[in-house]
Amino acid sequence: MAFSPRPDGVPKVLKCYFGFYEDEWPSQLERLKTAFSNASSRVNFIVFVCLSFDDFFVPFDLTNEMTGERLTLKSADKNNKHFLLIRCPISRDENKWTKWEKEAIELEFKNQWNKIAINV
Repeated sequence: MAFSPRPDGVPKVLKCYFGFYEDEWPSQLERLKTAFSNASSRVNFIVFVCLSFDDFFVPFDLTNEMTGERLTLKSADKNNKHFLLIRCPISRDENKWTKWEKEAIELEFKNQWNKIAINV
């Protein structure tokens, strides 16, 4: 799959809803971790994950020395209904990334003109 980074260096931001097939989420997350560990090219993104079921995610922080990146899943709220999945450089500008993560949490996606909705 080809990935086109933004020319301004800001990571792409996505929003993802999980409400169906919650029993499949753990295996999907493991496949994502494996794909990250085997990756050989860099990709930076922030995914704002919304849950509609009561399962909980276990936060993690993985590194890939080949790409010089880390993949992190962390809670974005007190209720553990929103999470951030972040793929970024291992050595990153913490001020910039903290700002981008905050913007991803606050972003109002419903009014975006350039959004894609995928229903499966």
